[in-house]
Amino acid sequence: MIVLNENMLNVTSGILMHGVNCQGVMGSGIVAQIRKKWPVVFTDYEAYISKMMRERGWFPDDFLGEVVLSEVSESLVIASAFTQESFGRDKNRVYVSYYAIERVFMEAAEIAQELGLPLCFPKIGAGLANGSWEKISEIISKVEGMVDVEFRLYDWQP
Repeated sequence: MIVLNENMLNVTSGILMHGVNCQGVMGSGIVAQIRKKWPVVFTDYEAYISKMMRERGWFPDDFLGEVVLSEVSESLVIASAFTQESFGRDKNRVYVSYYAIERVFMEAAEIAQELGLPLCFPKIGAGLANGSWEKISEIISKVEGMVDVEFRLYDWQP
């Protein structure tokens, strides 16, 4: 994993993955900045939730581990990764699902490999979702060893 002290929002080529909740809300953190910069990402996220609830009768926890792709340019795809069922501000609650982290990284890495693009991401699940970066980075390393993709961690927040 390559660690970059750069703003992830300046990426112009790759699969740019970020974590989302299963409630249809993109209101804070990096996801709010992504929503503002690329509005289609929120539109696609909302449409996917609506479609799956209507067509398949899904409940929020059914979305964990799913990935919604939004092509924002020829060389940049935003991957909205369902990594937490809910959200909140309780510092004593872990909102991220480690199971979902593994699933979304595997899916996004396979897509990145197929397209020949790097997989770019922040410390997904370790910010507002209160996950353990130690556990999450172990999961990422496991997935990284299974694919031929460059993993880029953007460890900088504006």
